[in-house]
Amino acid sequence: MENMTNNQFLEIKNNNYNNQKVKITIKTAEELAHMDFPDREWLLKDLWREREHMMIYSPTGMGKSWFAWSIATAITGGGMIKEGLWENEKPEKVLLIDGEMDMEDLKERQELSIKATDADQRSVYKNLQIISRQDQMMNLGFLNLGNKESQKSLINYVEDAGIRVVILDNFSTLVDMPDENSASCMQPFQNFLLNLKQREVSTLLVHHTRKNPNGQQMAYRGSQKLSVTFDNILQLEPTESDQDHEDEGCSFHITSDKQRRGGETNCALRLNSVSGNWEIVEHIPKNLRELRDAINLDQFKGQQELADCLKTNQSSISRRINQAVQMGLLTPERIKESYKLAKEKEIEFDDGDF
Repeated sequence: MENMTNNQFLEIKNNNYNNQKVKITIKTAEELAHMDFPDREWLLKDLWREREHMMIYSPTGMGKSWFAWSIATAITGGGMIKEGLWENEKPEKVLLIDGEMDMEDLKERQELSIKATDADQRSVYKNLQIISRQDQMMNLGFLNLGNKESQKSLINYVEDAGIRVVILDNFSTLVDMPDENSASCMQPFQNFLLNLKQREVSTLLVHHTRKNPNGQQMAYRGSQKLSVTFDNILQLEPTESDQDHEDEGCSFHITSDKQRRGGETNCALRLNSVSGNWEIVEHIPKNLRELRDAINLDQFKGQQELADCLKTNQSSISRRINQAVQMGLLTPERIKESYKLAKEKEIEFDDGDF
């Protein structure tokens, strides 16, 4: 890095541009204070705004691709996931890139998603574009978004076509890298996402969970550095009703791992394969049921003991407690009472030893 040439720019050599010198803009606090920014439009009201990146992740077969398709048709066709929940008011151009599904299945999902989101079909047909691996000639390769050439080609197309939203379904089939758990290997893909954001293009990444053999908290695959890029991260979990509704299209509970501004994300949805509509279902997540039941035993003196019992960490227990209180499953008074009773039981037990 070289010295500042003046008080407005910093010159550096950029490895991505053959070591050419580029100028890094510097703003004073006063300049920032006087900058005007247009209000960001909602892509889906109270869920996702323009110039934001979002990730959804879940185990295989949970319905995240169905959800991604519904998001695509809602945004391109002025639709909604559910009336009063995540509505689009201004259709935008969306590019959906699918890395594995058969074209016939994509066609079916498109038509069902148009119906499920009450989207305008003509608007969807006009604004939604699809790139599918299965639509290409055999043995000619496909996009690898871990590769700079593929990234550059896609960015150029997105700019030329006026695309405002890119949906990547999914990370495993679209991004090839030596080690997805390595922060340094993840960096080129992270730079690609940041380049899209600089161009005011929003991205939705569909991702899988890592293997979870020891009952640990569910997490997405790969380096945790990936989370820095996203404004919103949504986790899809199984609902209590999965086994009771085997004829349904899919069913999951949505919780927010990360959300940079307010909005309603804690709910359970079911895609009814009979009616073809998304339905809100009553659901208490399994981890919150376990927490409630553990606290009602009056055997744990604090969060760390609860964490040890439920095989997680204290920060996770703290988040679960906040969620349980918000849902009305527990009250702060009941939690304090449980800790107190557990401590009293311990004292009674100790006294009985003498």
